[in-house]
Amino acid sequence: MKFFTRYYFLAFLLSISILLETLAYTYMQQEGGRWYYSSSVIYFLAGLAICILPLLYNDRQQGAKAPFVSKYLPGAFFLFLGLLLIYHLLILIPLYNRWPRYWGGDMLPTIKLACERLLNGKRIYGPAPEIFAHSIIPYLPTMWLPFVPAVLFDFDMRHTTLIVLFLSLSLIIFLNFKNRIKIPLLPALIGATALFLLLNYFLIKDYGFWAMVEEPVVAGFYVLLAFALLRNNYWLIGLGITCCILSRYSLLLWVPVYFGYVYLTKPKTDFWKLFISFSVSITLLFVIPFFIWDPVYFIKIPSTYEDGSMFWVRNNVEEHAYHTVGLYKFFHSTQVGLMFKLELITSFLAPLLLFITVRRLQKKTSINEGYLGYGSLKISLLFFYGFVQAPYTYLSFVPTLMSFAVLFKFLSDSPEEDPAPPAPTKYFTPVRGAVFTILLTTVLLVVYYSHQITEANHLNYGQWGDGYKNYFTVAYYLKHDFGAHFTGMNYPYGENVIFCDNQPIISWILKPVSLVFPAITNYLHAIIAWLLLLSVVVAAYFIYKTLLLFEVTELHAAIFSSLIALLSPQLPRFMGHFALGYSCFLPLLIYLLVKYFKTGGSRSVFIYLTVVLTFFSFIHVYYLGMGGMFIVLLALVFAISNARQIRKYFRFIGGLVLSSVIPFVVLKAYLFLTDPVTDRPHSPWGFVDSRSSVEDILLHPNSFTGQAIRQWFLSSTLGS
Repeated sequence: MKFFTRYYFLAFLLSISILLETLAYTYMQQEGGRWYYSSSVIYFLAGLAICILPLLYNDRQQGAKAPFVSKYLPGAFFLFLGLLLIYHLLILIPLYNRWPRYWGGDMLPTIKLACERLLNGKRIYGPAPEIFAHSIIPYLPTMWLPFVPAVLFDFDMRHTTLIVLFLSLSLIIFLNFKNRIKIPLLPALIGATALFLLLNYFLIKDYGFWAMVEEPVVAGFYVLLAFALLRNNYWLIGLGITCCILSRYSLLLWVPVYFGYVYLTKPKTDFWKLFISFSVSITLLFVIPFFIWDPVYFIKIPSTYEDGSMFWVRNNVEEHAYHTVGLYKFFHSTQVGLMFKLELITSFLAPLLLFITVRRLQKKTSINEGYLGYGSLKISLLFFYGFVQAPYTYLSFVPTLMSFAVLFKFLSDSPEEDPAPPAPTKYFTPVRGAVFTILLTTVLLVVYYSHQITEANHLNYGQWGDGYKNYFTVAYYLKHDFGAHFTGMNYPYGENVIFCDNQPIISWILKPVSLVFPAITNYLHAIIAWLLLLSVVVAAYFIYKTLLLFEVTELHAAIFSSLIALLSPQLPRFMGHFALGYSCFLPLLIYLLVKYFKTGGSRSVFIYLTVVLTFFSFIHVYYLGMGGMFIVLLALVFAISNARQIRKYFRFIGGLVLSSVIPFVVLKAYLFLTDPVTDRPHSPWGFVDSRSSVEDILLHPNSFTGQAIRQWFLSSTLGS
């Protein structure tokens, strides 16, 4: 069968090049190791391949079959990115709590100082004795502006680096895979592996990267620019260039080359879009607010970096050469002057020669010029960071992360099997919205309950009577009992599990597991806590599904379902009444009821409704009382409102009532078969005694209306 051999082969080579680049940048760098010199060579050659390979494919033929492609891979990438974020949060939040802030580095403290001066209305650029004796603020605005919210709201600045990194990754994944396209399987898996290895290295091997470095923010700007270049969006390219120049200006010599290329080869309207976007953004962000007030200050800033590079010469610190994937290790520290000249010359000439070569080759062969802007930037940065005189590992994070932008774009350009253009699809399909709901709720839970999640087995949820009892009953049952009988209370007779609040159906599920894995009984605190938090995610999912039934858009449904789930009044039950803390019960019940009405009394929905109510009644009988009463009242209201057509809706109403009666019958049958006690009270105490009157609600001193009336009466009395 005919297939796109050339495209698939190039996609495979591109993904392998990115994997090699990632490995050379991370795990191959070992002081004194066998890859000491070759890692830099591999990194450089892989970078060149990443620049060139996408240019070689320009076959838009359609109608053939591509091997090993899948339309589900884009969704898998979204899930993969969400899991990566959760992985980072679970590792970084505890580490941030243990590390001293910013771990002695001067980068983040300097950025924080700039933000504080901005918020306090002080002059930002000038001497910074708060950092070191002769320090200044060397960072241009877009380096520190993203951290202003962290300083303003007093949260750890390092969360900003994480947020910007994942926003940039979301940009290149979501917008490239927004349509359900088929992408090649093997290159996608290799690319995902490379991305995981890159991020995992800085989590496990070099976590100082997250402790003291702001580089993910810079990488975010460069990824934005790479995305704009791959889309040929000149408005966004101009803004991206400004953001990059005002963070790390390593692309400074590439800018005039690219502007010249656009001016000479593109329509003049494209050039003016680029020029206006760049000019306006850099004027508003830098020239007017900062540069015109002290231009000499900013002209002298590069000399501070030159002084920093001379540190290695003055102190003869050759071993730092091991900490870079650049070409520094092939030079002696006394040759920094030569390296500086090579850095300037090559970072300017490399993109210029690439543009000239491609333009000449276009007359002889087919070149995909859509990747040329990106390739020119990548090759310029490859030479710039290759000859950079400050041998820090984190500097090369920027060009390395940029490689994934071109990979995802190349994968999204896979040939179509159908010559007809695909029908436009929404950014948020129901499935993507559901995945986003789950990820958003999970991230919010991890952010707000990170300590409770990571230390779940060492925290006591519910430091009072019911809390101790509700944990004890589960633990005791798993260690000593089975079936329907519980011997841990009411000695010497014991008690039925239904009445000891040990979440019977959960205990019955955990019991056989504990026989195979006895150690799980030592983690019951964590299991109970995680089940309750998991129920919030499940609640958000069914709220999302319910909102879709009412034709709410996927994006709005996803956002508000997460927020509604996190406002559940059952959350306080986490502090002791564990069985009543499953906040997914009501959203699931309401979803099934809405579905029942929408489908006209579907038999399958009726079965689901009955099973759900029965299941939760064996977690706590209150669920049966609340859910059953709600369903019966709903059926009653519906019957009254449709009294004239009662015969038409008899089966519909009967199904509702039956879905609440069957769980009650099942529970009573279970108690009849398993409970030997014959004199239990048939109704709980407090139903009549613990009640509220109209006076309590409206006039009680603790009610809002009661306080308002008393305040009004008191002011009227004093006034008279």
